[in-house]
Amino acid sequence: MQITIRRGRDLKLPGEPAQEVKLTRAVRTAALVGSDLPDVRPDFAVEVGDRVSAGQTLFIDRRRPELTFCAPISGRVSQLRRGPRRALDLIAIEREDAEAQVREFRIPPTSDKEGVRRLLLEAGQWPAFRTRPFERIPEPNAQPAAIFVTAIDTEPLCANPNGVLRQEIEPFRAGLEALRQLTDGLVFVCLAFDAPPIGDIERVQAVEFAGSHPAGLPGTHIHHLMPVGRKRSVWHIGYQDVIAIGRLFGTGRIWSERIVSVAGSAVRDPCLVRTTLGADLNDLVAGNSHAADMELVSGSLLSGRPARFLGRYHLQVAAMALGRRSNGQGILTRIADAFGKQETAAIIPVADHDSVMALDIAAVPLLRALSVGDAETAERLGCLELAESDVALLTHVCPSGVDYAPLLRGVLEEIEQ
Repeated sequence: MQITIRRGRDLKLPGEPAQEVKLTRAVRTAALVGSDLPDVRPDFAVEVGDRVSAGQTLFIDRRRPELTFCAPISGRVSQLRRGPRRALDLIAIEREDAEAQVREFRIPPTSDKEGVRRLLLEAGQWPAFRTRPFERIPEPNAQPAAIFVTAIDTEPLCANPNGVLRQEIEPFRAGLEALRQLTDGLVFVCLAFDAPPIGDIERVQAVEFAGSHPAGLPGTHIHHLMPVGRKRSVWHIGYQDVIAIGRLFGTGRIWSERIVSVAGSAVRDPCLVRTTLGADLNDLVAGNSHAADMELVSGSLLSGRPARFLGRYHLQVAAMALGRRSNGQGILTRIADAFGKQETAAIIPVADHDSVMALDIAAVPLLRALSVGDAETAERLGCLELAESDVALLTHVCPSGVDYAPLLRGVLEEIEQ
């Protein structure tokens, strides 16, 4: 099946990465950050100073004790901070020179549905899944109508997934075999037109997408293949997490390696870097920057966040020279104000709103509903199909200067409650 997205916009930014892995960064510190896990209340199994092995349990979710979060690397717990209402702020592990220890897991056959679910929970792979609607980690006993694998990326300065897939096609296929045990529906693998073939796997359907951004977002794929709502929920997962699951079933060990794009105006040699889940961004750009003053963003410049550590769901790092920031509205000013207070302003209807909305949703009425917190109207207009990344382009083109991501999250939380 092939689907072409007719609307959207590709943003050409300075510092486009070369599509080859030029560096391997064994970072000194890796972390799990609370901004990736907003609905998790941790019950810690370790303390600062403890030595841990890769794959060892760091904490479980107090409300869902089956939900486990594991150490991405071996080393010593160097930081552990709680946020408001005892939520997770940060847990960091500092790599040590001693020989790395890796936890071994008992592997069930991929035909064992309960065994597959149990291993993914025990080995900390369950948080790789997120639900639509609401963009949450799914409940341990839930079953989705379908699972979407995102194996295409159209974000600015992204890495092309095809190169990674060609190198890791066998563990990717093994991961798909495990995924289909979690649903009675289909596993949709959403790829670019020129992606390597994944072969024939029962109840796994490859769908090729083409077009401008947001052709590579899971929200776009879900909308065109299986729209969600109050009565239907699906899950989505990134392609490198599927590779990690395949390697887990092949070796009995977690695979925390990630290939990420390190790019942007402050990077001397923009390229792909082989590193670790939760890597320290300062280590990733060390020796490869020509800007004295820069801002590091985990994720896309459209939907990422200023951060020190690589986000759980991010596969790119943008390093932007602060001197390049414009005085007007746009990507860089939005990133600068991502966590500041913004005053809502009048929405001026412009053709750009509809031209970048790739879903069959009336953009301006939706933005008005989000701006005033009208959850009933926003739901009627289709907000349950969206997550923050789906409104990033609307934020970029809107002359009001409003960031719609937190407004959408507020409405989704109201509906969810």
